Amino acid sequence: MMSISPRLFAMILAFLGFTGFSIGDAVYKALSAHADFATNAFLGSAVGMICLILYGIPSGKLKGAIFIEKRNLHILRGIIVCFQFLLAVYTFSLLPLATAYSLIFCAPFLTAVLARLYLNETVSRVAVITIIIGLLGVLVVLRPGFNVMSIGYLTAIGTALFVAYMNVLARKIGPQKDHGFAFAFYALLFILLVAGGIALYQGGPIPLSLWPLYLLAGVTSVAGTILLPLSFTMAPASLLAPIHYIQIVWGVLLGWLLFGDIPDAWTITGITIIVGAGLFLIRHPSGKI
Repeated sequence: MMSISPRLFAMILAFLGFTGFSIGDAVYKALSAHADFATNAFLGSAVGMICLILYGIPSGKLKGAIFIEKRNLHILRGIIVCFQFLLAVYTFSLLPLATAYSLIFCAPFLTAVLARLYLNETVSRVAVITIIIGLLGVLVVLRPGFNVMSIGYLTAIGTALFVAYMNVLARKIGPQKDHGFAFAFYALLFILLVAGGIALYQGGPIPLSLWPLYLLAGVTSVAGTILLPLSFTMAPASLLAPIHYIQIVWGVLLGWLLFGDIPDAWTITGITIIVGAGLFLIRHPSGKI
């Protein structure tokens, strides 16, 4: 039997993890036609938390997450992820998947800026030019002056900003044992608290026919949460991070197959610019070619 190298196995896990998140996002978009975003976020996350606890108790990871070092930073990151997730679910209800992803994927550029401000990380001149090019790609997608700016565009950019803060906090926390599980646990905990509170006021009865979708959303999201940290322990981040952009591919395919959304030429051009600049920034974070 042919053996798989650790790097290839890590790439497969990363691909499956990001694919899991993409499937979950598509499911949340489909659910937006039947229930409000807070109810969808709460029920999907409740399924995810159940799966996480069933995995975490026998493995000891749940206990480790509760007593983990730098717990205050984990709690702060969980709160930020909570609002990022709620904004993302709301954004997917308003925009085609491909458009939403293209705007959310300006997060690497915002992360570089925030890392300079909060972590005092150096940003080279080449990196600055790359960030500017990536943000120009965002403007191509938005086409200010030609398109009416909708709330979905604003929530997508807000989601990207929260993702950037989330990334900066992850860097500040640094490598820890089972930190991936802790990240997921505190994020889901605050999503349940906040989304549950909102859903109490605006939610309604959920048809039984929707529960398989909530199950799918929760399971695929937790699968991504578990597989991604595992993959990054097996291979360098510079090798795996570019696989993140597979979500834009899935966004185009799932948006077309499930919702009939076909990106126009301007959106495709903007996506190409954003992805190209993002891949360059990931491959050459110091600005050296």
